[in-house]
Amino acid sequence: MSTTEPTASLDENSLVVRSGHQTHRELSDEFVILGIKTGRYFSVEEVGAAIWRALQKPTTVAELCEQIVAKYNTSHVQCRADVIAFLEELRDEELISLIEK
Repeated sequence: MSTTEPTASLDENSLVVRSGHQTHRELSDEFVILGIKTGRYFSVEEVGAAIWRALQKPTTVAELCEQIVAKYNTSHVQCRADVIAFLEELRDEELISLIEK
């Protein structure tokens, strides 16, 4: 498996994982994430924290959506759009990597 360019688009079959360019701490119901390259801090709560937790191992967007739809009251269509938007933000900050299958 190898990582792909950050400009590759994400879809339900995209395989993503936390990158090595971050460090994080779980504080109660949230994660505080530091982008090592940028020095920027991020805080994610509830749904974002659930996604971040799942990203400890390579996971597809579809698998993330299955988990979110099962736990929270949302549609699959809305979940897919929101999860992809969130993952794109994380990828832009080099906090996650897209893995080539």
